[in-house]
Amino acid sequence: MSIQIRKSWCALVLMVAIGTANATQTPGMSRLLRLVPAGAEIVAGIADPGTPFAAGRLLLVTENNNRDLDDCLALLGVDAGNHFEGVVEVASSSSAGDLEDDLLLLAGRFDGHRIFRAAFENGAARAEYDGVDLVVIRPFPREEKQVSAVRWMAILDDKTLIFGVPGMVKQALDRYQRNTAADPQLIERLTQMHPDVNSWSLIAMASPMLERHLIPSVLPESWREILTGGDGFALGIHYGRTARVDFAIHTRTSAVAIDSQWKQGRVIPAGWFPASGLQKPSVSVGQHDIRGSFSVREKEFNAWLASIGRNRSKTAGPPTNDH
Repeated sequence: MSIQIRKSWCALVLMVAIGTANATQTPGMSRLLRLVPAGAEIVAGIADPGTPFAAGRLLLVTENNNRDLDDCLALLGVDAGNHFEGVVEVASSSSAGDLEDDLLLLAGRFDGHRIFRAAFENGAARAEYDGVDLVVIRPFPREEKQVSAVRWMAILDDKTLIFGVPGMVKQALDRYQRNTAADPQLIERLTQMHPDVNSWSLIAMASPMLERHLIPSVLPESWREILTGGDGFALGIHYGRTARVDFAIHTRTSAVAIDSQWKQGRVIPAGWFPASGLQKPSVSVGQHDIRGSFSVREKEFNAWLASIGRNRSKTAGPPTNDH
C-alpha cells in the first residue's frame, strides 16, 4: 500500500496523513485501544468504517508522535508486504516535560523477523522486557539535535507493532500481557463520537495546557474563552467529497454562559474556507459540554490543511529532515 505523510512544523501540535488498508472498525472497536496507558493526555487514531475514502488523517498529535511515525516507517521499509489496519498515537506528560512521552501503535501484518534482522544489521541493540524481544532504536542522525533518548520497538505475533519511549512501551506491554481491558474513560469518550469518522483525536488535559497547545497553532483565538476552564477536547473527521468535522469540548465551568455570538458566528473564523464551499455549522450547548459540526467541500478542506502547514512552517522555521 502507499503511504502519504503530511507534516507541518510546530513545536507540539502536528498533522499527519497516512493511508490504511480497508478496515471496518468504528473508533471504539480498535484492538489497539487496550494497549493505551490509562490517563494519556492525547490519543489519536485512524479508522475507516467501510467508506471508499480510505485515507485518514491524524490531527492534534505531538512532534514526537510525528517523528515516531516517520522513523517507524523507515524501519518498516525492508518489509514490502506490510500493511496497516489501524493507527493509534499517544502522548503523555512526565518528569521530562509536557507531552514528552510518546507511543505509536500499529495494527496490521508485519514480518517481524525481517524487520528485526535489518535493524540489528544497521546497529540497533537487542533487549527484552517480560519475555518480549525488543529492538532498541537510537536517534537517527537527522534528528540527533531533537532526540537524545532511545526508543523501543516490539512486534507481537506479527500483527501488532509498539514503538515509543521505553516507559510507554513497558506500559503497553504490561497491558498486553495481562490482557487488560481498554481504559473505560477512553472508550466512553470514543463511543460518543459519530461512528463514521475516519480519523479522531481526543485530548484530556487542564485548561492551561489546552490553551498553550491548541491556540493559536490549531484553533482560532476566539476559542480561548471556551477553553478557559475546559479539560477535554474531541475532534472527529469524516472524509469524502464533502468533509464533515465534528468537535466536542468539555468544560468544568458553565457552558451555557458561552456568548451566542461565538456559537453563531465565530466557530469558523472568516477566511478559513470560502463561503461557497462551507455549510453553516451547527452548535449545541449543554450544561458542561459544547458540541458542533460543520461540513466543507473536499477541495477547500485540503487547501485549508495545506495552509495550516505553511503557516506553521513560517512560525517554527525550516524542518530538520526532508520529505
